[in-house]
Amino acid sequence: GVYKGWHGFFHEVPRLEAEKEGVVIRRETTVDEIILDNNRVQGVRLESGEEITSSRVASNCTPHH
Repeated sequence: GVYKGWHGFFHEVPRLEAEKEGVVIRRETTVDEIILDNNRVQGVRLESGEEITSSRVASNCTPHH
């Protein structure tokens, strides 16, 4: 792709490289719950009710209790 300026380069290149490795990135998605089993991540439950299983979850959200 063509990246205009540092801002686009900084955000797009890591995303594209991660997707090449099979990483699925969901943006603008509300997570209702991080699913745990014995204190280990098993996935997430979205606000829509959809469950996504995964052994790893990365987020830039602010946790709410």
